[in-house]
Order: sequence, then structure tokens, then C-alpha cells
Amino acid sequence: MKMFSTLAARFLAIERLLGSHRCAAAMVALALARSLASVLAVNALGGLFSAIEAGASAARAAAWTLLWLAALELMQTGALWLRMRLANAESGRLQRRLLRRCIASGMDSDMPGGELATVAARDVRQVAEDGFAALEGSCTWLISIAVYMVYGLIVNPAATVVLIAIEFGVIWSIKKLNDQLDTQNEARRQAYGKWFELLGAVADKMEACMACFDPDKLLAALEKRAFRWNEESRRSLDTLLRVDGRFRAGRLLSELLVIVSGLVMWLSGSIAIGTVYASIVTVQKLCDLFEKSSDVLDDLTRCQSTVKRLAQLRSERLVSVAHGERQLQGALELKDISFSYDGGSAVLDGVDAVFEPGHMYAIVGTSGCGKSTLLKLIGGFLRNTGGLLTLEGRPCADMSREELWASVQYTAQPAFIEGSFRDNVLFGLAMDTARFERACAGCEDFLARDAAEDAWIRPNGDPLSSGERQRIVIARHIYRNSPVLLLDEPFSNVSVEVERACLARLKSQLAQACIIVATHRTQTREEFDRVLTLKGGRLYD
Repeated sequence: MKMFSTLAARFLAIERLLGSHRCAAAMVALALARSLASVLAVNALGGLFSAIEAGASAARAAAWTLLWLAALELMQTGALWLRMRLANAESGRLQRRLLRRCIASGMDSDMPGGELATVAARDVRQVAEDGFAALEGSCTWLISIAVYMVYGLIVNPAATVVLIAIEFGVIWSIKKLNDQLDTQNEARRQAYGKWFELLGAVADKMEACMACFDPDKLLAALEKRAFRWNEESRRSLDTLLRVDGRFRAGRLLSELLVIVSGLVMWLSGSIAIGTVYASIVTVQKLCDLFEKSSDVLDDLTRCQSTVKRLAQLRSERLVSVAHGERQLQGALELKDISFSYDGGSAVLDGVDAVFEPGHMYAIVGTSGCGKSTLLKLIGGFLRNTGGLLTLEGRPCADMSREELWASVQYTAQPAFIEGSFRDNVLFGLAMDTARFERACAGCEDFLARDAAEDAWIRPNGDPLSSGERQRIVIARHIYRNSPVLLLDEPFSNVSVEVERACLARLKSQLAQACIIVATHRTQTREEFDRVLTLKGGRLYD
């Protein structure tokens, strides 16, 4: 029972960390439906054999059984289709939620920037893709075990009780073998590492080795380490075979028990031949499920470790903010702003600027002059080491991130999630048809080509061209309609013509917003109301 409680505890822990209660409940329901369909199929075939034994029309009984099996197969197919659709939808939602947590925790997390980026890039996607697979696998396993146990107790109680005792005895007996196997696998990995390390050293310094060492001794050292590696591999294989042998012995004993007891009861007239068949199939299914127990537990363990890394991020409630309704009532003002990384030399030193709503500004400068740093300061991703940054007369340092991000939107390189065109424009916001149509007014050509706003987009933006990706990002900005829009080198991968068209569209659709663009290009200066140059840590007209 400890194995079941461990599986259930890890299942609930992952489900709680993922926050996907609706999806988990649906998975339980679908797994139950599929398990019941499988059991009913076994029962239907057993009923067919019993009906034929009782003298019923074989053709008629077979026809009814085939119809019943077809209905059950359709039920299983429908459950699988629903599971895939649900998992896909929940995976995209989870990916967005976890990425928001990564962003929200970026400033206050104790993780180094590189580790945080690794969590965002690797762990979020891994959990989104593998988390539901682990949940579904463990859920299906637990429910299938329970359903087949109940069914076995109905058709052949005595044999099922003995079978369960045998299988639990086998699992208990191999627990120490599994621990021993883990130790041996680790020793095998270390032995291989030492052998490979020596082989690499010899290959790198072949001439020196031959000059300084006796070739026979060198070869003997290599053979010794190779032998150690082979010996550890042999021990691991022996232990693995012992584990497999115990499972097979338990399976053989269980099948022999149910076959002998079933035949004895059938010959005595206690049960029908269909019940014997159902008992045998149930035993085989339960044996298969018990043999998969370690794999299911390993999958949950791997997924749980990844989810725990995500849980280390500061989990805070992200306030839902209504976008597209608020207009900026005052200016964004920078007074004597300074900033340096980790106490080093100043990147920004005495920056003064006033950015008014309804204007588009360009910040130009050489690579590494601090343009991105300045935008990240305004966006709340960095804290200035000196000076005062205010929005509508209120210090930004006094605002929570939710308050600041309700007014300020920062975008670096175009980002995409795996999903439809609509998902990539909304980016987590609620759907407003009128706003959506207005935001997507410049995307009609490839929308028509891909046959609707549900055209599928992959995380790297495929299959869209660079210009089409940029237009989707512009549509996203227009739909969100933030009072302050910060764009960090957004058009570095598109032509000047595409950049000019995107800037014109932003300016016309977000006429009341304050738009600040950091760029290294000078060909589109005429599109901006004001061009500022960042040099030596300060802004100049």
C-alpha cells in the first residue's frame, strides 16, 4: 500500500503545483471511462463464450458482442481525443502562467539570471509538455488497477485476492533489488567516466604518454578501467534480470493459479467458461499494470523534481488588469537617473528626460551604450541606483509590478507561444471581438492564406516570415493598448520598409500612447516625433 500512497501523494503534489485542478479532474474522469470500457470489453467477450456454451445462437451472440465492442472502442477513441484536446489547451495555459511567474519573480528571485533563464526556457516547456503526460500516466495506472481489482473480485474473488497478495509480495521483494540497481548504475557511470577520462588524456597527449610511460603499462591501465566498467555493467544487468525474473515468476504463478482454479470450478459447474476467460484476462492485465509500477513512479519523480524547481520562484498573486481602457494622464519623467551593474562603472549617469503621451520617441546609440538598460529601468525590470523615475507624477518605486505593468509594456525580441494566431495576439488577455478585429487589421493577407485566425504557430514563430511575425507582435501591442510602450530593437531582423510600415501603424492606432523605441537604425528617423541619443550614460537631443 505504500507504493499506492506514494504514487497518489506525488500525483496530488504535481497537480497542486501545476494548479490544473480542472484538467486533473477531467483526466480522472477520462481514465475511469477508458478503464471501464476496457473491463466491459473483457466482460462482453466472456459473455459471448458463456452464451455459446449455453446453446445460444453463436452468430447472434457474436453480432451483439461485436456491436458492443465497437461502441466501447468508439468510447475509448472519444476519450483519447478529449484527453489530447484538453492536455493541449491546458499545456498552453500552463506555459503562459509559468512564464508570467518567471517574469514576476525575476527581480526578487535569488536565482542568478542565467539559472532563471534556464528555468524559463527549459523547465517551463518541460513541465508544460511532460507534466500532463506524467499526471495522465499515473492517473490511468491507479484507476486501471482499482477497476480491474474490483472486477476481479466480482468474477473470481478467491483467485484475485491471492493474485494481489502475490504481486504485492513480488513488489516488496524487489524493493531492495531496485535500491541495489540504483547503486550499481551509479558505480557503472563513474567507472565509465574514469575510463573515458583516461582514454581522452591519452588521446590528447599521445606522444608525451608514449615517451614517458611504458606502452604495456598504459594499455594495462586502460584495460583495468575498462574491466571495472564492464564488471559494473554486468552486475547491473544481473540485478535487472533478477528483478525481471521475480516479476515473471509472480506472473506465471498468478496465471497458473487462476487457470487451474477456473478450470476446476468450470468442470464442477460452479462458473461458466466466459467467467474463466474473464478471470484469465483480468489476471494478465493486473500483472501488466503491476510491472509498470516502477516506470510510473519514475516518471512522476522526474516531473516532480522539475516542478519543484519552478516552485522555488517567488509565488505571488498576479493581479488581473484590464487593458485597452486606460489613457495616460501625465508624463513619464526621468530625473538624474543613474544605474550600474553590481557596483561597477555607471551605465547610466544623470539621465534626464520627459516622455509625453501621444508621442513616439527613438533612443539611438552605439551597441552597448545602455539603451536596453534604460528601457528595462522604465519597465520595472531593473532598479535605478540613483535619481527618480515617475509616471503621472507618482514615483515608480512606490508602485507594485502589477500597477506598473498595467501602464507600461516592455518588449524585446518578438516572442511566440505554441498555439493559434489568436492565442499569440491575445497573449493571455480576454477576447474582445471588436478590439481583436481592429488590432489584426494589418494581417489580412496571411490570415486568408492560412484560412483563419486559428492558424497554428510554433514557439519559434514558424511557419511565419519575419515580416509576418512582426505584424503579429504589432497586433498584440495594439490589442493590449498600454499607455506606455517600450520596444527594444524590435525591428532588427526586418527590412527598413517593414519597419517604417510597423511604426506608422503603431503611431496611428496608438495615438494616445507614449511609445519609446530603442534602435540602432537611422533610416526611419522621420517616423518619430523626437530622436534622443544615448552617449556616455546621458541622453542628448
